[in-house]
Amino acid sequence: MTMIRQRRRIDLRSPRVLTETSRAMGQWANQQLSWWHRQREEPATDTTEPDSVVLTVEEHVASVMLNRPERRNALNLASWRALADVAGRITTNASIRVVVLTGAGDRAFSAGSDIAEFPEARLGVQAARRYNETYEAALAAWAKIPQPVVASISGYCLGAGLELALTADFRLASDDAVFGIPAAKLGIGISVADARRLIDVVGPARARALLLSGERLSASQAQAIGLVDDVVPADELAGRVDAQVRTLLANAPRAMVWIKQVVDFAVRHPDVDTLPFDTLGTQVFASRDSAEGVAAFLAGRAPEFTGA
Repeated sequence: MTMIRQRRRIDLRSPRVLTETSRAMGQWANQQLSWWHRQREEPATDTTEPDSVVLTVEEHVASVMLNRPERRNALNLASWRALADVAGRITTNASIRVVVLTGAGDRAFSAGSDIAEFPEARLGVQAARRYNETYEAALAAWAKIPQPVVASISGYCLGAGLELALTADFRLASDDAVFGIPAAKLGIGISVADARRLIDVVGPARARALLLSGERLSASQAQAIGLVDDVVPADELAGRVDAQVRTLLANAPRAMVWIKQVVDFAVRHPDVDTLPFDTLGTQVFASRDSAEGVAAFLAGRAPEFTGA
């Protein structure tokens, strides 16, 4: 390195010199290199699965596919890390207006957490804490995606798979879909955030019954309690999702972001009258899309929103 201008001869035969040199280098790295701590904390083995979640973006639509069909798209730690990363990429990509979340194959949206890794990855206090930090961070990231999210659900949608689907704004299902959160049957718990998202959708009484019984619901039963927004024959699901996407793409992107924030604030703060309008509201009214929407309405034509 050019910053080191003098070299000292080190007696490699002296254990004391080696020890002192190693300690000095470690202290220097500890103070100077921000990545040193992260490097030491990394696990010894690489457990990532680059293809466990697949993101594609085309014409303002981000398609996210859970991609472990051989495991019925069961979600392992690698999947949760990938989901968190994908959520971050979507959130910061202003060109994306709508997100579609689905599972590979037709047997499952997701059968839930990959229980095969629980003995090593989740059982025990410390393991459970580490697992849940990763798992909850991914769900929180998806719940905070500003763009509208449409979940396309066929086959099994159980446990953590359903908890992921609950972060979406729309849940569209095929008539062969099956729903449930079997935590009580497995002897495991769920977080307050997971319970809250379920309560937001179906209400406290139905959420409590669903969680305590661990029972599975058919697509029609799920629709009856508001867990899903629409149910169609399996061969019509793709078309139904496409229609929903087209409806959303026709709307003003900034207005939809503001609406999601307002609804979330209203749910989280039932006793507070207003969300400070300057947070985003004034920006919406000052946007080109706002002017375009008003002009199109007055002219009797369809608006052409650009997101500006």
